[in-house]
Amino acid sequence: MNKRKRILLNILLWTVVIAFLGIFFFLEINRKADLQERIALSEEQLKRFRIRMPDENELIFKRDDLYKELAELKHRFYFEQDIDTYRFGIIIHDLLVANGLEINRYQTMEVGKNAFLEFSVRGNALGFALFLKSVSLSDKYWHIPYVSINSRSGNGVINSVFRIGYEKYNKMDN
Repeated sequence: MNKRKRILLNILLWTVVIAFLGIFFFLEINRKADLQERIALSEEQLKRFRIRMPDENELIFKRDDLYKELAELKHRFYFEQDIDTYRFGIIIHDLLVANGLEINRYQTMEVGKNAFLEFSVRGNALGFALFLKSVSLSDKYWHIPYVSINSRSGNGVINSVFRIGYEKYNKMDN
């Protein structure tokens, strides 16, 4: 493969990775906002049903549906007792290794009330894209506020530094 083809292939690879990251971030932001909005709406509806009690049987049925929906939405978030940064780090470590990425460095960062894990990894671009896909499709809400990717060689190996965090459920007043 000549140098020109290698450069064009590298440009194509990075274009795909950057497009995937853009779509990933857009979908994650919308997904979190939608979940928070649905939780707030469900809790607001529960408040209204407690105030008005016209038909008790119908309200009980609706209340049960709302509790079920609220429980499903809460499932996307971690409760305080369910996770800590150490356990979350093990989950992310295993996911990175499963996608063929080598972890060079790992540290915990506290930003306000939020805890993030910062990883420095090395591996092939496809493995990193598969890792991002796994984060996007996770049962729990995880977010990546920072990603840096570089590839100085034409062999498809990338170096990446990223921060990843998880969302905890904050109980609202009922």
